Amino acid sequence: MFKKALIVAGAVLMEAGTMTSGIAQASSTPRPVLGTHANASRESVVTGAGDYCVMYLPTGKHACVSQESQLPLARSVVLPGASAATASGKTVAESGDSAPAAAAATWHIGTVWDNGSYNDGRGHYEFFTSGDCTASKTDSNWQNENLSGIGWANRISSFQSCGNCQTRLFSGAIFTGSGYPASGFIANSPDVGGAAMNDHAVSIKWT
Repeated sequence: MFKKALIVAGAVLMEAGTMTSGIAQASSTPRPVLGTHANASRESVVTGAGDYCVMYLPTGKHACVSQESQLPLARSVVLPGASAATASGKTVAESGDSAPAAAAATWHIGTVWDNGSYNDGRGHYEFFTSGDCTASKTDSNWQNENLSGIGWANRISSFQSCGNCQTRLFSGAIFTGSGYPASGFIANSPDVGGAAMNDHAVSIKWT
């Protein structure tokens, strides 16, 4: 695996080779095995340290920075065709910008926090995809089968979903163990069910 440092606007990002954690869109019939996204690049952009992170689920590309103020940089590295709109955390639809088609396909579906009550003191992770979740809440649109691969297993204390999406956490990899909520999905949670799931999530789904 190769590694090389990218120094952009004062922040150092480490570009790594292939990443193997299970990150992908969970499509409708037929559904990919273990949520793998066919022919998706596993290129990742990561740092050795940094608690404010962004991931584009269709490719698995992600970036972490050490300061919340550097998140626009992380978004510009990770998101395809990132414009000023997407780098600022808005979708093209929200900003009203006329941007390239690649940028228009970028959608923020949810954020998880290390702290409860959506507190940014210990970092958060933003997840983006190529489109919003469907109206159905009985399927799985997007997922990450092992948060250990991005350094966020056993860290989540609160989460919020965006657009049509709702979220469910699991205490084991590949959506095993206890689930929160126990069944179905919910949009937001300031405390992920208290002690039962706080700092215990290892995999995540969105519908």
